[in-house]
Amino acid sequence: SSSSSSSNSESPIKKDHAQKIVHVEPCVTIGQLTHYLNPLGYTLPVVPEMDDLTIGGLINGTGIESSSHTHGLFHEIVTEVEICLGDGTVVIASPDKDNEYRDLFYAIPWSYGTIGLLLSAKLKLIKCKEYVKLTYLPFYDKEEYIQELRSLSGEFLINEDDGGQEEKKKDDMPLSSSSSSKEVPMFLEGLVYSKNEAVIMKGEFISKKDIPKKGTINRLSMWYKPWFYKYVQSKLEINKRLSSASAAAAAASASSKSILEQREKAFVEYIPLRDYYHRHTQSLFWEMELMIPIGNHPVFRYLLGWLMPPKVSFLKISQTEMTRQLVEKTHVAQDFLVPTRKMSDFLTTCDEQFDRIYPLWLCLHNHTSMPGSILKDPLGVKDEMYIDIGVYGLPRCVHEKREDEFDMKRSMRAVVEDLKKMNGFQMLYADVFNTREEFEEMFDHDGYRMIRKKYKADTGAFKEVYDKMSVVL
Repeated sequence: SSSSSSSNSESPIKKDHAQKIVHVEPCVTIGQLTHYLNPLGYTLPVVPEMDDLTIGGLINGTGIESSSHTHGLFHEIVTEVEICLGDGTVVIASPDKDNEYRDLFYAIPWSYGTIGLLLSAKLKLIKCKEYVKLTYLPFYDKEEYIQELRSLSGEFLINEDDGGQEEKKKDDMPLSSSSSSKEVPMFLEGLVYSKNEAVIMKGEFISKKDIPKKGTINRLSMWYKPWFYKYVQSKLEINKRLSSASAAAAAASASSKSILEQREKAFVEYIPLRDYYHRHTQSLFWEMELMIPIGNHPVFRYLLGWLMPPKVSFLKISQTEMTRQLVEKTHVAQDFLVPTRKMSDFLTTCDEQFDRIYPLWLCLHNHTSMPGSILKDPLGVKDEMYIDIGVYGLPRCVHEKREDEFDMKRSMRAVVEDLKKMNGFQMLYADVFNTREEFEEMFDHDGYRMIRKKYKADTGAFKEVYDKMSVVL
């Protein structure tokens, strides 16, 4: 048979082998989908981190992962959506030029359910292998790690055939000599630990049979393993130690073979695919450190690591009102997307306005035009590489018990003002600190409102996006 389902004909997941697509209902989670697909040798081109994220939420909202520099945001792996309109009509929308509802298809992402009700969707599939070969690249200079990320992402190859490349290079740094080839890794992300220290990670699918005999296999999902971001941070110190040993060996004219072997073992690992997909899950990136400060202690991990992480929904309902207010005033949880040519400036803004919150998550995505969506198009080109800068945690002054020195509203409004000037935008799962007018300066509402009117979403059936946000003024 050319198709299969996870259980029976009524399954919310149906896969078409021939066309390499999977047909899913909106309440299917990423965890359910990857558990179903990976043993069959398939995966989604973009697999967001958390198991509990639903397909419907990722399409109506957005999703990003370390493969987004080549595959875009989550909605860009969608090939078809089934939508119930405001008047009860059910339609099928796709990007095909002869599809009557093509404009509706492009308007659904980032609409947050304000245009129609998503009933099902078809998603692209790609072949995968059992492991990811992950290479860690430590950096101690801000401009160097930015340069490496941009060149590894394939950014300088975008639009090279349509004349857009020459225009984009005006603001670009030269390509790094280490990664100027056209080989772009499947996975790419960065973790920033201070103003100048970062570790860039690049990964590729690899079969178990192709892993070298001396290769290091790291099963990240084991309950006793260190939190991933802490483990990655250790690469900075290991690199310094090995660099010093290498310099000493060179000065003594000694063989550096053993040092090279240590470097290979320390900075190249082979990680099971699902372990890689959920590398940040155990510690919820680094948010668990705020809730359970001893959570990364070896004894805690060994005895209670299997309990991690608690469900986000449980954490929300178990908050007291005092805790909620304290979190609202001091805890930053935001994702900002800016063109990579503005990345250095925006990192400086975040460092200053959020008083040195680290680590930061860096994840690139290829931003393309989406007519009818609230997302603004790239400036002057068809595609442009953007960077998602994830800021999660407490400012330094809060850690040091000087909470009164941090004003969340003032800082957020200053950051968002800079973001708008850079043609950037924030992810809307988080609190919004803009008035309606300011929100519409960041997000394009002209085409969006035309689509709402055309498909009868403005008759009271659906609110506008801003009305569904968590607005803090």
